[in-house]
Amino acid sequence: MTKYYTTKEIADMLKLTQQTLKLWRRKGKGPKFVKIEGKMIRYPSIDFEEWMDGYKNQGIQQFY
Repeated sequence: MTKYYTTKEIADMLKLTQQTLKLWRRKGKGPKFVKIEGKMIRYPSIDFEEWMDGYKNQGIQQFY
């Protein structure tokens, strides 16, 4: 079964604000996310882990 992270959990792990993640979602950047029941934002753990591999190699500047 897939584990899902909340926006707060992702923000805490990345040491970013939840607002930054919201901005990234609007720009189509950052880790993949899904909307559950039309409004709850969740980040599948497998997608987040894959994204983190690239994030570590490319750095945060690519998202601004």
